[in-house]
Amino acid sequence: MLATQLAVKVSFPQFYFMDTFLMFAVVNTPHIKKVLIATLLLAGCASNDNPVVSEVNAISFPANLEAASNNGDAASLQPLYRDNKRIIDQFSNQIRKACIDPISQAEVLNIRSQARPAFNALTKLEQFGELNEMFLKQQNRDGLAQINTALKPLTAHLS
Repeated sequence: MLATQLAVKVSFPQFYFMDTFLMFAVVNTPHIKKVLIATLLLAGCASNDNPVVSEVNAISFPANLEAASNNGDAASLQPLYRDNKRIIDQFSNQIRKACIDPISQAEVLNIRSQARPAFNALTKLEQFGELNEMFLKQQNRDGLAQINTALKPLTAHLS
């Protein structure tokens, strides 16, 4: 009814009136209404305001990625390596539980998904984990310390 009045007042072409009427008829069916309402509610309630994800995405990689000379033996580097690994694992688990586990399969492949920043954060944490492994193998204390310095400010968000 409203579509008819609008089309008459504004005097749209006849084909537009038919499209509007058909669109209104399809939306007017009961099951389509429920789907539309559910979709709008979910889209309105979805948020990507997770501070952990935002802060992980904001951290940058260590500036010096070159292999340094042996500046520590493996035994003395283990505590720093384990601390970095613990932080990375805790953040990864927290992001998975809070942001990744509740999403649907269709949302995983959606480019505009609210989960996209969470996937980016997990990727960044995985890259930090790989750097952590590499620096331990190279016995690069400076690299491990740089990773630790980058991750330490985030530990305030660990639950």
